[in-house]
Amino acid sequence: MDTKKHPNKKTAHGVVSRKALRKLQDSFDTAKILNAIGLLDSIGSRCEPGENAIRNDFFRLHSMAHELCNGGVGTCAPRPDENIYELAHELLDEISDWSLALRQTEKLLERLVALTPDDD
Repeated sequence: MDTKKHPNKKTAHGVVSRKALRKLQDSFDTAKILNAIGLLDSIGSRCEPGENAIRNDFFRLHSMAHELCNGGVGTCAPRPDENIYELAHELLDEISDWSLALRQTEKLLERLVALTPDDD
């Protein structure tokens, strides 16, 4: 079929760009969408309320920074085995990992957005 005359294709999931669909069919790994779900589950579990929630780590970090930078009284009891720079480094590593994985997921989604039909 001439893609110049018919640049779009009707599918069960909407009208899509025929050219983009062909490209995805040749190279798109749908398992990466499942990996994105796993990533979201991982991030979600750290964001849920509870003892291991990342927000608790940030509260502890704030408490330490408030004491050190503002001369204030910390809102969290200090832990003898924890220091501010190690906690900040751990949080930075975790957020950086999430950012990288989310950027990869963003690129994955952009490839699917390319299915947007061409103007007839």
